[in-house]
Amino acid sequence: MINPKFYDWLMKRASFDPFSSTTRQTPTALNKQSGVELALRFFAFRLIPYKGRLNVHEYLDESLIEMANNTDFKYKQEKTIFEQTFNSINNALGKDAFKKWDGSRFSGKFLQSVYEVMATGISKNIQAINGMSEEKRNKFIKKKAKELWENKTFKENSGAGVRGTTRLLNLIPMAEDFFRP
Repeated sequence: MINPKFYDWLMKRASFDPFSSTTRQTPTALNKQSGVELALRFFAFRLIPYKGRLNVHEYLDESLIEMANNTDFKYKQEKTIFEQTFNSINNALGKDAFKKWDGSRFSGKFLQSVYEVMATGISKNIQAINGMSEEKRNKFIKKKAKELWENKTFKENSGAGVRGTTRLLNLIPMAEDFFRP
């Protein structure tokens, strides 16, 4: 609790309806504050480069401390980007966001690797994505969510057996380019 203002602000982001809806937060997950960790991941991946010297939880802890101690943290700007990102994802994919595309439909459970790439990539391109008409934006996001499953870097660095550090080192950098319109 180095910065109660930052903590409260992060908690509010985790309860944003389109975020909760797309990440499919169960009552158990809400009790464990999984949504808060997902919101933290969103901001950490957007704002603090991952260099691979720490394990993922250490990186998240250090990122949290860095953001909480940042007296110039742009609360309003980051809130807007967060809300625009999850509004766009929710409008395009709804409950199918962050699930596996099997070639004919999205199915299964929430996948962290999909969340990390999609949320980061869309957030880093949100201005260009928001410049599209709603119909074009929804088609673009849905198309990219499907194409992600054909992407070589994504396929090699997601799924069972891939260490978190390896996943982040390879997927976070590709996210911005992948979702660039």
